[in-house]
Amino acid sequence: HKAFPFENFAKGLTSYSNYYSEQAQAVDFAKEKLNLKKGLATYWNAKPADLFNKSETRVYTCLPSGYADYYIVGNEQWFYSSGNDTSNLFNFILLGINEDTATLYNYYGKPLEIVQFKSYNVLLYNDFIFKPSRAPFFVQQNKN
Repeated sequence: HKAFPFENFAKGLTSYSNYYSEQAQAVDFAKEKLNLKKGLATYWNAKPADLFNKSETRVYTCLPSGYADYYIVGNEQWFYSSGNDTSNLFNFILLGINEDTATLYNYYGKPLEIVQFKSYNVLLYNDFIFKPSRAPFFVQQNKN
């Protein structure tokens, strides 16, 4: 029987460790232009954006129906702030350019700014936090 092909295994690890998803690139591109804090995206956009961005910007999973926190695939503490705690300030949402914005705009209003990178948009909002009501609470109201 054949020996394990270590040279191919090493090439695979190298390409995996160098992987840079388009979602992650979009977050990093926007971070160069905007003061991004923490962000939200639906599951299939949040995971690669959070895991592979190089700016260490957190992107957490949200429910597409209302863009509310979805801590079933994360941690409830990533979302909620209590008292004067500002460690969980969010201010952006990552969307594919073909994703519907009607529900998003219904809950969050129109963004302050949009940065497009390839097939993704990063939508900038005023800082917001989550309260256990599962709805965003804006620290400063959006003016749109």
